[in-house]
This record gives sequence, C-alpha cells and structure tokens, in this order.
Amino acid sequence: SIQNYAKVNQSYGISTATATSARIVTNPTSSSNATFNSNSTLTFSEPIASGATGNRYAIDSYGTVTVAGATIENTQSANDCGIGTATSATNPTVTITSGTVEASKWAVVNNSPTGIINVSGGEITGKSGIYSQNTGTINVTAGTITATGTDTGDHGIRGYTGTVNISGTLAGTNISGIYRGATVTTGTLTITGGTIESEGIGAQVDGGTLTIGTNEATPSVSITEPSITGGTNGVNVISGTF
Repeated sequence: SIQNYAKVNQSYGISTATATSARIVTNPTSSSNATFNSNSTLTFSEPIASGATGNRYAIDSYGTVTVAGATIENTQSANDCGIGTATSATNPTVTITSGTVEASKWAVVNNSPTGIINVSGGEITGKSGIYSQNTGTINVTAGTITATGTDTGDHGIRGYTGTVNISGTLAGTNISGIYRGATVTTGTLTITGGTIESEGIGAQVDGGTLTIGTNEATPSVSITEPSITGGTNGVNVISGTF
C-alpha cells in the first residue's frame, strides 16, 4: 500500500495526478488521463483533507481517471468515498475496466451533476456502490457492483435525477444491494442486460422512467435477460413511466 501520498505521482502508472493530504487530485488544468494500472495498490486510511471544492474523495477526478487492474481501498470516515468526480469540472469521467475498488464507510464512486462514470469490468464493493448526486450519467456494461450497507441510502447504483444505463450478460454484469439494487428518482433507468439482485427491491424509479429489455428485432427480445430480483419486489415504480 502507499502511505506517503506525496510520492504517488512518481510511480504506479499515474500519468497526471498530484497528491494532497491523504488524497489524490487529478490535474484540473490538463486533459491527460490519470491511470491506475495493475501495478497500483492504493490504501487510504487517514482522514481526507477537504479540497477547494469541498469534496472528500480519496481520488478526485477533474479530467479522466481510469482504473485498469488496480486495487484501491478507502477505509476512512463516514463522509469519505473512494473515487469522485469534481463539481467544478466539465464532464469529469471515471472509467473502471478491471481491478478492485472498495470503500467501507460510504460510496465507492460518487458522481457529480456533470460527471460520467463508465464501468466495463472489475469489482466495486462498499457500503454504497455508485452514487450519483443529481444529473450525472452512469454506464455499466460489465463488472460486479455490490452495496453491503443496510441504510435506506445504500444502493448498488443510485442515479437520482440522472441517467443510468445497465447492459451486458447475466454473468458479466452483476449489481446487488441489500436495500436496493439500482434506482433513480426522476431520472432515467434503462436495463437491457445483466443481473440485479436485492433483499429489498431490485430496480426502482420514483417519478422517472424505467425501461427494461428491448422491443427491437436486433437484438431480439429476450425472455431471460436482464434478470431483476428482489426479496420485496423485483421492480417498483413508485411513480413515473414504465
């Protein structure tokens, strides 16, 4: 693990990143990527110092952060999350293609109103999985996202008023949460593939739009994919369009 965060910029496959107190901030003035590759093992176990934007992210994306095989773990206080997109940036992006990202006290990945989160592989595990503050976009095509928390705000994916797109195969895309699997409020939740499971409700919208599957000839309509199950309800549309 890395405890001297001032040295993070000098190794471990990070091309554009600077380190502040127990925190990595991608360069807000550069479009270059910060890539955490298979040689990266980052452990954040000290309180994060709030940045200029007031965010409390272990890794704060102003440009593009890519996790490609790295292991990133955040075990800090309740309001700190693993990776976040910065509210002051235009379309900051977090891309996870493989590896392991964990946050034991809050969300693993936290999205800003302008942020974009792309997950095409890897394992994301935390009290809450991917959390979108407002109108950000979350795209999941593969990977495993697990929320282990039991509070009402602990969802595998929580999209609020934004856009959530979930696709992939039954075995390749797995999203689970004890309380909720994947949700939006007045946003748009589109599920065309994958497996979503919850002890509570698998997929839920509250004023938004929920689309499950496809009615197109190509790809052909499936009676087995996606798979959405819940101990209370598989699907719950409190209000909105289904």
